[in-house]
Amino acid sequence: YIAKPFDNQELVARINVLLRMSRMSREIIRRNEELSALNAIAATVSGSLALNEILEGTLAKVLELFQAQEGGIYLVGQEQGHLELALKQGLTFDPAPLFATVRVDEGPVIGLLGPEGEVIATGESVLPEEVTGRIRSFAVVPLKSKNQRMGLLPIVQPRLRPFGTRDLELLGAIGGVIGVAVENLRLFEETRKLAVTDELTGLYNRRYFYQTLAREARRAQRYHRDL
Repeated sequence: YIAKPFDNQELVARINVLLRMSRMSREIIRRNEELSALNAIAATVSGSLALNEILEGTLAKVLELFQAQEGGIYLVGQEQGHLELALKQGLTFDPAPLFATVRVDEGPVIGLLGPEGEVIATGESVLPEEVTGRIRSFAVVPLKSKNQRMGLLPIVQPRLRPFGTRDLELLGAIGGVIGVAVENLRLFEETRKLAVTDELTGLYNRRYFYQTLAREARRAQRYHRDL
């Protein structure tokens, strides 16, 4: 039996089919990774009432997903309204100059950093020819809830790997999840504080006194000590 040789058109068609299948396979793998990351972040957010624990878990997941080694989370202070560092990992420079380009009503901002951490380009820009040395890609993600900025999340790639459109969509979704979590936790803490303090004086009220008394009584009983 002699196999019929492929003609050029049939060979090209088969190669195109294989290439499309390969791209689809990579797309499915990437999509599964994104969904897994979002689920992991959602689980971290919903599994704790401790803000620091939530921020540590989410930042670790974001850095792992984008294979980044530098990142941080800055939150808007409740009193002054200024950005304050809440957590960072591996950041070797001050990312504050990046923040001026971020608007809460827009999505993440991307660009390129020079050897000293200076911004040399923003957006999907071409690398300037005069720039030499270590070049890295960065993204700054607004953390927002109900169109209110709760903070910012900067991440830096260890190499020149531009963020794509899909990356920006995923980062925007992650920023929304973290922003809502921060707002909910702050509301929870404020409600809990109002429940045990006087609204006018700010001093602890009778409820706090009885709660503290009951807690200390249980502790004394457990350790066989006097109140």
